[in-house]
Amino acid sequence: MTNRAGRVVLFLMIGGVSTAAVLCWGDRAEPVAGLQYPTGEVKNRTGPIYPKVEGPASLSMDLAQGMTAGASLVLRVSASSRIPVASGTVTLRVPEIAGEPNRTDVLWTGSPSDIVAEVVEWPVGALPAGKYRFVAIFEFTPDGDDVEPGAISQCLYVDVRPETILSSNVSFEQIKRLELRQELERRIVASRKPKLAVASDDAVAREIARLEADDPGFMDRAIEGLIGTDPEVASRVSELNERRMESEEEPFAF
Repeated sequence: MTNRAGRVVLFLMIGGVSTAAVLCWGDRAEPVAGLQYPTGEVKNRTGPIYPKVEGPASLSMDLAQGMTAGASLVLRVSASSRIPVASGTVTLRVPEIAGEPNRTDVLWTGSPSDIVAEVVEWPVGALPAGKYRFVAIFEFTPDGDDVEPGAISQCLYVDVRPETILSSNVSFEQIKRLELRQELERRIVASRKPKLAVASDDAVAREIARLEADDPGFMDRAIEGLIGTDPEVASRVSELNERRMESEEEPFAF
């Protein structure tokens, strides 16, 4: 059971920048057949660790506001380049909303012949309960002769519920994994300080930060312990892992 717990707990360690790139084909890289892309850090890595290779441009998207039920959403899209760009365009693919067909909005376009550093906040409005996937795309042509144009994308998965709004750059399944991890973290904190069972999320987060400062890795080990000793928790984690393997969101293609 301990070894099994050690395997399944990885899927509750929330990461995702590289995973998001695979799911959204942010750099048009083909996923390697048969290779699993974990959502968290891989423990006990052996062999050399190579530095991350950064591309000529980057793109990010998140919620600037609108994380409470009924709120109007505003998306924040940031596009930048590390090389001079002759021309570029940032677009947003908006899914179908309340019967309105999907569409593509132009967020920014220009011919700077310079480094790009653009941040756009785009109002979406209040969304009915449901799941929505927004896709931002940064297409650019580097400055110079005989250069190939490039493009990167970023997804934002938004889960609108009657009581809250949740989002992830990875997948809808990642939102569920994050929810479960937060539930288990609260349970662990409350077992040490019962009054925190009904405390605010901020109060729980402060307690987790204190525990981690005193004992780095405490929460991961405590969650692993729960998975190894509580059959219900182990079953829920196993179900999430199976669903992740069987129903990953389709990668975005240009």
